[in-house]
Amino acid sequence: MSDLSTTVGAVALRSAILTAAGTSGYGDELAGYGDLRALGAVVVKSLAAFAWEGNPAPRVSHSGEHMLNAVGLEGPGVAAWRARDLADLERRGCDVVASIWGRTVAEFAQAAEAMRGAHVVALEVNASCPNLESRSSIFAHSALATAAIVRASKSANCRCGSSSVRTRRTSWRSPARRSTPAPTHWCSSTPCSDSPSTSNSDERLSVTVGAA
Repeated sequence: MSDLSTTVGAVALRSAILTAAGTSGYGDELAGYGDLRALGAVVVKSLAAFAWEGNPAPRVSHSGEHMLNAVGLEGPGVAAWRARDLADLERRGCDVVASIWGRTVAEFAQAAEAMRGAHVVALEVNASCPNLESRSSIFAHSALATAAIVRASKSANCRCGSSSVRTRRTSWRSPARRSTPAPTHWCSSTPCSDSPSTSNSDERLSVTVGAA
């Protein structure tokens, strides 16, 4: 069998194939389809420091060949996830990347702090969230805003068992401005229909940032 192992920053992975946050649930939901230990890591759905109900229905709508969704990041919160779903993944023996989100820089820090001591190999910072401190954009639309949530998350999580903090941003860009993409397993799998064109320098926000 081919060796698919790789290293990203300080994180050694048994495979370069990871699940995409938001598509594989919070725990071992995919275990019935194969051995989760064969993956580089299971990247769980994004979690806030608090439980969140998400948006009211309807959340999904078809528009021709496209689909619009506004799920609103429903989730149990970090504490409930650690008590229930993380334990299921640990029993499977697979590596885990925990994804966190917030509406403000402070909420990202709170989520990262709540992850301290969790048995995960990395934290993913979901920069595709609405920025309530700059309501005209999401964090990923601004290099400065993205840097702020990464910096706050690293600082708050510095005592965690995680070995890195990475950012997730939407990978869509205008065909006229398309640059060489980063490895797809370090980017969001969900296109953002209103993402602006981005430059090569902004694309660097998709890579893993080594934690202190």
